[in-house]
Amino acid sequence: MSIEYRDRHPAVARPIAGSAARGSTPAERARTEALLAQYPDLDLSQLGELKHWFRRRATAADVASLACNERLYSRYRAFREQHIDRFTVRDKAVIAVLTSLPLALVAIGLAADA
Repeated sequence: MSIEYRDRHPAVARPIAGSAARGSTPAERARTEALLAQYPDLDLSQLGELKHWFRRRATAADVASLACNERLYSRYRAFREQHIDRFTVRDKAVIAVLTSLPLALVAIGLAADA
């Protein structure tokens, strides 16, 4: 690339495909705060909305902002412990496979040497 071309066409930061939707809006953060203020008295759709926000929409700054909110802290921690920080069945299956695979390889190696 020539210097002249580079000077006429400066690099422009473009979002990665699909990342434009990442991050939450102020309205979503306000809705999340309102739902957390009601936790654990939420119906299933509200609970699903909170989970989706934490897993798909929230940025690290969004989560940190909630974690620092003294009014919501106890409800935030309870929600995180019950719904976000727990291992899912899928997580447990992946852990089981990844830990048993090396053991199986060692056992096969020992059996081949015997």
